[in-house]
Amino acid sequence: LRSRTRGEDIACRYGGEEFVVILPEASIEVTQQRAEQLREEFKFLTVQHRGQTLGALTLSVGVAVFPEHGSTVEDILHAVDTALYRAKAEGRDRVVTGKALELQAKPGSEDRGHRASLTAEQALSLKTGATGPRPAGC
Repeated sequence: LRSRTRGEDIACRYGGEEFVVILPEASIEVTQQRAEQLREEFKFLTVQHRGQTLGALTLSVGVAVFPEHGSTVEDILHAVDTALYRAKAEGRDRVVTGKALELQAKPGSEDRGHRASLTAEQALSLKTGATGPRPAGC
């Protein structure tokens, strides 16, 4: 996974067979393309576990982006987690993008200013659920 990311990206284990990749300054379109590329490349991996070569592997991916899918880390992770489980429920081996939040700023709300200041630190999260053995941690 690390060999498939840019220097500024962050890739690490997030649970048993799940990983998070943070892609700073990448658009939702670029993130979806990179997720799809990873999913396709994953099919060609040869993995051995306890001396046995495993069969075909699949990669299910959930994609979420700040601020469309949330304004906090927790919101983004929830959106990407939901998208990942949708990908698995829809048959696995696919990329699913989270559903955008309907943010409704109330009159007098500080939300717009807060979101604008966070946009400069934009980062995209991609969570993958890989089937197969657990690789070493980040």
